[in-house]
Amino acid sequence: MFRSLRWPAATFVAALACLLAFQPVLIHYTAEDSYITFRYVLNAVDGHGLVYNPGEHVEGFSSPLYTLLLILLSRAYKNVILWARLAGFSATVATLVACWLIAKRTSRAPAACFTLIATMLVATPAFHIYATLGMEAPLFMALLTWGAAASVDHRPSGPGMLAVVLFSLVGI
Repeated sequence: MFRSLRWPAATFVAALACLLAFQPVLIHYTAEDSYITFRYVLNAVDGHGLVYNPGEHVEGFSSPLYTLLLILLSRAYKNVILWARLAGFSATVATLVACWLIAKRTSRAPAACFTLIATMLVATPAFHIYATLGMEAPLFMALLTWGAAASVDHRPSGPGMLAVVLFSLVGI
């Protein structure tokens, strides 16, 4: 069993190393649009509610799920940019893990399939850029990929509600 995991594990480590190699250059950039969400998050954490300006109740963020996640994280430590970068990078890594599950569940040669998928992702500049840009794209990518992994579950119980829940969260 462990021999069958060597190739995918090596591919995963190589993909992770590529992601980490680019982050020192990219970590200093935060998308301008993410600051809109950050302001809503900080106002909510400060007790003003989910508002851009205290007293003005206007919804202007694009992802309620991502905003809620950042609010919850920022209550523990009030550095929303750090949390956004950590959430984005974590979701990017989670996407790679879900890709392995998809390859394992759908391919006759899962190691080769995962290597191809990981190579394509790592060769895509946006995969690196969005990982720590502060936007919700990595979270949505992870939810979609995990939803796909859950939907190709070949156990007798089938994909069940997990795939439905994951795909539903993308819309929030």
